[in-house]
Amino acid sequence: MPTNSPRRRRLKLACLKVLAGALTLAGARAATTNVYIDPSQPWNGFENVYYRDGTFWTNSYFPPGTAGVLQGSIDSAGTVICSPDLRMDRDFHLDTNAWADASGTSTGVCRVVSTYYLDSTTLAAAGDTVVFSGTLATNALAAPYSNSIMAFIKDFDANWVYQGMASINFSTLTSGQPFTVSRTITATGAGNHVQWGFEWSGPPARSNAVAGLGYAMLVPAPKPRGASVPWTTYEAEDMTIQGGTVLGRQYFPFVVTSESSGRRCVRLTATGQYLQFTARAPANAVVVRHSVPDTADGVGADYTLSLYKNGSFVQKLAMTSRHSWLYGDYPFTNNPAASPPRNFYDEVRLPGVPINAGDTVRLQKDAEDAAAYYTIDLVDLEDVADPLPVPVNSLSITSYGAVGDGAQDCTAALGNCISAAQAQGKTVWIPAGTYLITGNINLPSNTTIQGAGMWHTKLIGSAGLYNTTPSRRLNLNGSGSNIRLADFAILGFLKYRNDSEGNDGLGGAYGAGSSISRIWVEHTKAGAWILNSSGLVIEGCRFRNTLADGININRGMRGTIVTNCTSRGTGDDGFAIWPSPGSQTYPQGMNVITHCTAETPFLANGGAIYGGDNNRIEDCLFQDITYGCAVLISTTFPVGGNVFSGTTVVQRSDLVRCGGYDAGFSWRAALQVCLQGAGISGLLLKNLNLSNNVSDGMSIIYGAGALSNAVMSNVDIPDYGAGVSGRHGLWARNDAVGSLTISSSTVIDYLDSSPNFTFNFVPGNSPTRILSLSGDLAFGGVVVGGSSNRSLIISNAGNSVLTISAITCPAGFSADWSGLLPAGGTTNIAVSFHPSAMDLYTGELTINSDATGGTNAIAVSGHGVAKPSANFNRMEQPAVNDEGDFVLTYHGVPGYLYTLERTASLSQPIEWIAVSTNVAAPDGLLMLTNSRLDPANYFRIREVNGP
Repeated sequence: MPTNSPRRRRLKLACLKVLAGALTLAGARAATTNVYIDPSQPWNGFENVYYRDGTFWTNSYFPPGTAGVLQGSIDSAGTVICSPDLRMDRDFHLDTNAWADASGTSTGVCRVVSTYYLDSTTLAAAGDTVVFSGTLATNALAAPYSNSIMAFIKDFDANWVYQGMASINFSTLTSGQPFTVSRTITATGAGNHVQWGFEWSGPPARSNAVAGLGYAMLVPAPKPRGASVPWTTYEAEDMTIQGGTVLGRQYFPFVVTSESSGRRCVRLTATGQYLQFTARAPANAVVVRHSVPDTADGVGADYTLSLYKNGSFVQKLAMTSRHSWLYGDYPFTNNPAASPPRNFYDEVRLPGVPINAGDTVRLQKDAEDAAAYYTIDLVDLEDVADPLPVPVNSLSITSYGAVGDGAQDCTAALGNCISAAQAQGKTVWIPAGTYLITGNINLPSNTTIQGAGMWHTKLIGSAGLYNTTPSRRLNLNGSGSNIRLADFAILGFLKYRNDSEGNDGLGGAYGAGSSISRIWVEHTKAGAWILNSSGLVIEGCRFRNTLADGININRGMRGTIVTNCTSRGTGDDGFAIWPSPGSQTYPQGMNVITHCTAETPFLANGGAIYGGDNNRIEDCLFQDITYGCAVLISTTFPVGGNVFSGTTVVQRSDLVRCGGYDAGFSWRAALQVCLQGAGISGLLLKNLNLSNNVSDGMSIIYGAGALSNAVMSNVDIPDYGAGVSGRHGLWARNDAVGSLTISSSTVIDYLDSSPNFTFNFVPGNSPTRILSLSGDLAFGGVVVGGSSNRSLIISNAGNSVLTISAITCPAGFSADWSGLLPAGGTTNIAVSFHPSAMDLYTGELTINSDATGGTNAIAVSGHGVAKPSANFNRMEQPAVNDEGDFVLTYHGVPGYLYTLERTASLSQPIEWIAVSTNVAAPDGLLMLTNSRLDPANYFRIREVNGP
C-alpha cells in the first residue's frame, strides 16, 4: 500500500508465489527471499492523487482484477503493461482540480501516482532481505511517465505504518535489460506487509488520447523449477570413497538403489571404510539420509556412524532402522517375512556442527559402529540462523508450565497458552527447545503459534505411545480461521500405516486467511492433511519420511497455495489435491502447488490431482519417483461432486527419472492421465521436460470416460525405457478413450494402441524422423583377406528423435551401430569392406529404424583382388606414355616368371585372357599397357614360379 494509504484500505491478503533463494527454512528468517512477476497471484492497484501544488487530494484502491482503469494489467504469461491513469477522466471528468479547464477535453494538471503490486503478510520479517527481479521489455511511455516508472519493494508494519522502500527507475535501463531490487525489511511483529510491483506518475490522461502516451512492458525473470532450499546436497556416489561400494543405477522396485536419489548410493561394510567430501559453503547443521539393517522381528535397531571434520572426530551420528523397512503389499507391515521390502531410508539431523567452506567432512565406520552395513544416499549441509527472538505481544508456553527438555509432557501447557493468547489477542511463543506433546492440539480462530525456527523449536510425540494409542499422537488440528503457524518442527514416531486411524502432524480445517510457514514434519502418517480452507498459504515446509502423503489438499479447499515446499521419503503422494467426498465449507478448486520439489517416495507419485475445479501444478521438480508417476492426473479415487472441471493445468515443471512400478498398475508413466473412474474434460500440459524416463514418458490409460479438451504444448519427451523395455515416449493404452491435441512438442516416439483414442498433432508438429544417408561407399579393389573402411553419414532431418536399431549389410561388408539420433543430428559410422574372394561385390546397406520418411538404403560396391606375393614389391603410380597408352608398372623380382592377363568385365564368370606368359622380370619391372585405341580392361599378374 502506498505511504499514505488509509488503514481502511488495508489488504487482507496472504497470497504470494515465492522462491526463497536462500530462505532459511530452519531457524531465524534472517535470509534472502526472491520474488517475481507472478501471474497466478492477485495483483492490486492503488492510486494517490496530488493537487497541482503538490498537496494530497485523494486516493483509490483497486482490488485484484479491477485495475483496468488504473491502466495496470498482467496476462497469463506474466507480461505486465503499465499506462497513464484513466480514473480521473472517468470520475472527475470536468473537475478543474484535475484539468486545465472544465471543457472535458483539456489536459491534466494534477499528478497521479499509480501503483500495481502484490502484497504479503507472511513473506519476511525484520532483518530479512527481499529481492524482486524481472526484465524491462520496453519503456515506450511518453514523458514524464517514462522518467518516473520504477520497480519497488516497500514494507509496512501491521498497522500500515510505512517503513521504507527500495526501487529502480526504468529510465536508467534499456529495453530487454533485467532489473533487480533489494530491500532489507525493517517492519517488526506479526502481520507486517511487504509489497513489490511497479509505480509510475504523471498527469491524468483523457480516454481518447491515452493511446498516444505509450506504455511500459515488464516480463518475468526466468525462474528455477522446484523449491529453492537453504541447504547444499552432496551425493554419496560423488564423494571420495575409501573401501565402500557404489550401488546402482537400478530402476526396478524393492531395492535400495531405486529409492536413492539419482538411483545410486554407497555402502560401507568394514571398519575403516568411509565417504569424504569437501564443503562448498559454510554450514552448521548436517542431515544424513541412510539405510541400516532391520532386525529379524521387524522392530529395528539403533546404530552409530562416526562423523569427522578435517580428519578429527566430531561425534557419533545416531542412526536407526526403527522408522524404516516396510514389507509386503499396501498398506504394508513391519514383518520381514511378508516381503518384498521398501522404505529403506531414514534421516538423521544434527545441528551445532560448525563447518567452513573447504572443510572436509567424513562419514566413517569405526570399530564400535556395529551395523553390518551403512548405505548412504546423501548428506545435506545447512547454515542455520540463530533462534528467532521473542515476538512482541506474545505469551510463552514456558509461562504455562512447559519445559523444553523432551521429557516433561507439555500438552496441557500448550493448550492453556493457546486459550490465553486467543483471549488476549496475542501470539503463542514456543522458544527453542524440545517439547513433548501427547495428544491433539485444537487451533481455534485467530491462533498464531510462532517458534524459534524449525531446527530450534521441536514438538515431539511420545515414542512409547505413538504406535500403541493413536489418540495420543501429536496433531495440530485447525478448527477456525486466521490461524498462523510458523517456524517449528513436528516429529512423530509412527512405524506403520493404518488408514482407518486419524492423521497426525498437521490436520483439520483452517477456514479463511490462514498460513502455515516453515514447518518441518517427520515420522507422522501424513505430513499435512487439510480440509475446508479458503486462501490458505503453505510455504517453506519440509515433509520427510512420512507413512502417507507429504501434503494432501483435501475436500473443501479453495484458493490454496502450496509453495516452496519439499517432500522426501514419503509413503504416498508427495503433493496431492484430492477433493474427497464429505462435508465441505468452500467449493473445491483454484488450488496450486507451485515451486515445490518431491523426490524418492516409497509409494505413489510426486504430485497428483484427483479432481476439482481449475487446480494446478506448476514450476515444480519431481525426481526419482520409484513406485509411480512424477505427475498423475487421475479419477481413480471417489470425489463426490468434485469432478474435474474448468482447466486442470500442469506446467513449467521438470520430471526426472520418473515412471516407476506400481503393484496395482504395473509400470506407470512419468506423466500419466488415468481415466479409471470417470472422464476428464479440460487439461493443459505445457512447458514440461520429461527426461531419463524409467518407463513411458507419458501415457493415457483406462476409459471409464473420455479425455476431452486436452492440450499438450511445448512438452519435451526425448527418451523412454531407461529401466524397462517395451515402453514408449507417448502412449495411449488400448482402453484409452478421447483425444489429446499436441503442438510445439518434441516426442521421441508415440503409439496409439486404442481405437477409441486420437492424438491430434497440430499441422507441422507431427513427430517426424527423416532418415538421410550419404558417403562414398564404392571401395574399388581391396586385397582378398584384407579390409578397407569408409565413412557413412547418417542424418535425421525430422523434428523428433530417430531410433536406429540395426544396420544390415550385403556379403563382404559390415557396419555396426544402434542408438538415438536427435532432431537435426548426424553421426558418422565406419563401413568395412572385407572381400573373401577375387569377385565383384555389390548391394545395398540398409538402416533399420523408426524413420517416418527419407531413405533407408545406400549402394555399396567393391571387388576383391589377389593378394600380392612376397615377390611383388610395389606398384608405380599409373602413367600415360608418349603414344597416349595407359601404363601400369609393377616391381617384380629377377629370376621369377609371371603371367600377365586381362579381362573386359568383372562380372561372373570372369574370362581372363593371357597377354603374355612366363614373362621374366629382368630389371624387376613388369609393364602392363592398355592402348589408347583399345577398350578399357582389368589386368592381373600371377606368379608362375621362381628359382
